[in-house]
Amino acid sequence: MTNKTDAEQILKLLDDKVTPLDTLFASLGESLSGHEGFGTNAITKGRAAFKNARVWLSRELCPKINEPEIRILVTSQQSSDMVAAVGVIAALLESSPSGFALNGTLVAVIIVRMGIRNLCPDLPQ
Repeated sequence: MTNKTDAEQILKLLDDKVTPLDTLFASLGESLSGHEGFGTNAITKGRAAFKNARVWLSRELCPKINEPEIRILVTSQQSSDMVAAVGVIAALLESSPSGFALNGTLVAVIIVRMGIRNLCPDLPQ
């Protein structure tokens, strides 16, 4: 996050009353030109792409998120921490040596919205 506007935009994406989860998946699907194997409906395409990446996401993110200072941040329910968690997860995705083809910010928002423990069930409480 570089400024207040970015944080405000992320807060809107995190709020299910403002941005339904299907809207996030549709945005993810719309960003995948040339991936018709995932379908033509943007929501279906986005959901399929996320589901397809889930194992990779779990393998790449969970060990890093298990570090105590990151785990505290990404499991918090405070809105400012959730915005920061999106930034941390997006940065981890974008810095991955094996690369990540999906929109890191959208995927990070989806992960935070769904709950990090749904991706990394072995995180300590």
